[in-house]
Amino acid sequence: MVLQVHWFSLVIYEPTFRPMFDSVRKGTALPTQRPFLLLLSTVLGLGAWYHAQRPQTTSGISPEESKQWSERLIANSESRMVELLDQSSMTAVQTMVLLGTFYVYHGKPNLSFSLLGATVKSAHAAGLHKSSSVSSKDETEERKRVWWTIYTWDR
Repeated sequence: MVLQVHWFSLVIYEPTFRPMFDSVRKGTALPTQRPFLLLLSTVLGLGAWYHAQRPQTTSGISPEESKQWSERLIANSESRMVELLDQSSMTAVQTMVLLGTFYVYHGKPNLSFSLLGATVKSAHAAGLHKSSSVSSKDETEERKRVWWTIYTWDR
């Protein structure tokens, strides 16, 4: 089942996301992938939240179960917010923008705008607003997508 949550916001670039997700799925993830695990927790939490909003599902998971998973997964990311703010990485920025955009539509607009403002600062610290001549084609595409998504949300 494919569930597109932020179809209008290109924060996750599949060619970069998929290999890291596969390493987690296969059980070969490394401790250094902790930032990605927070991003994955957020992505799965958002997916579970939207899944819970569907009146009927063929997945065998009840909306109530999905809601509980969503709350736990998002709380996991929230509990590590300071850790995310301390990182100047693409993954931390992606996690923060997903959480910030989720909050704006789900009853926490003040938190959303504060977090999205901090996301812009983190993106600057990570240099996402600058062109990089040493990036691969996929990394360049991901940097552009994330930066312009953040820029748009900030405006």
